[in-house]
Amino acid sequence: MMRGAMGGLPLLLRLARQEADGRRVRLAEAEREREAAASRRDGFGALVTAEAEAAQGDPEAMARWSAWIGAARRKARELERVAADRLAAEEAIRDALREDFATIKRLEISLEQKRQAAARALARQAELRLEDAELQRRR
Repeated sequence: MMRGAMGGLPLLLRLARQEADGRRVRLAEAEREREAAASRRDGFGALVTAEAEAAQGDPEAMARWSAWIGAARRKARELERVAADRLAAEEAIRDALREDFATIKRLEISLEQKRQAAARALARQAELRLEDAELQRRR
């Protein structure tokens, strides 16, 4: 009786929780990827700074640095783009996870309301049976 009144809500709730669990795993992966990309970007930035400082005062080193800096800037832009992409991917997963949590909460509330309604219906049926039994006894 109770199972039929609940419909597919328990299954939907279980599936929504599984989806959220999977998304939490993907979020952890995305966080690691974002941190790695930021680390590569920052490390390369430190390398560029160190190379620029090393080249100061040495005309030969400055000439090598001047030839190298164009490629270094392209690489820095690429590393920045990758870091930004990883951040955007992480934020998209966070947004989807927030939606998952909202869906889970709505399903939990709906399931609880259905359980309460089923319990009230059972109580009302029991009350009606008692009333019928009382009427039968009085006859």
